[in-house]
Amino acid sequence: MSEGMTIHVGARPASLGALGTYLDGVSADAQPVRLRIEESIKALVIESSEGPVLWPLADIRQIPDQAGKDQLVLSLNSDPVARLITDEQALVARCPNLHARRSTVNRKRIFTFALGALASVALIILVLVPKMADQLAVFIPPEGEKALGEATLHQIQDSLSGTGVMPIRQCNSPEGIAALKIIRDRLEAHTDLPVDLTVHVLDHRMVNAFALPGGHVVFFRGLINHAETPEE
Repeated sequence: MSEGMTIHVGARPASLGALGTYLDGVSADAQPVRLRIEESIKALVIESSEGPVLWPLADIRQIPDQAGKDQLVLSLNSDPVARLITDEQALVARCPNLHARRSTVNRKRIFTFALGALASVALIILVLVPKMADQLAVFIPPEGEKALGEATLHQIQDSLSGTGVMPIRQCNSPEGIAALKIIRDRLEAHTDLPVDLTVHVLDHRMVNAFALPGGHVVFFRGLINHAETPEE
């Protein structure tokens, strides 16, 4: 194939070149495009009404076709959302890493998101929760306080999980629950609360504990591991 030569599909006229459908991952529009390989820069040129897009041949990856299995569904290693769909099988031989595993991992971005999640949790625990409790205690009935505490606890569990898929687990072994019940009963015997105390232990190494509206008392595993006696 000579420099700048257009890939041809079947018996199409040479002026048309290979055809395909391009989804840029930003808009919902599927754009009809023409394809050609620019040999001088080893790139696939995707030409649409909005202008050309260049995909380096070495960065093109194939995605399994879940529909008819007779077309090429292509993506770019550095762009996880853009897609190119074509029936031009000649592209298979021109893309050297078509079946390679995607290697682009933006560790800096992941680290930034993790720091942001931890900062948001710290803000919730140290600032927002105490202020919320003080301001809303006068207006919210006991049932509303308990629901608010449960919602806040779930949000904290999701934020601390670090995966975005499953919330952080609560420790719920029968022995531990029985021990916590003894301590809780001692506290309730000397207090006059409008709601019952509910004690939670989150499976996290943070050395901390806090209270939420509605009688929720939350301990972290790290704090319990550092305590030498139940009273402590």
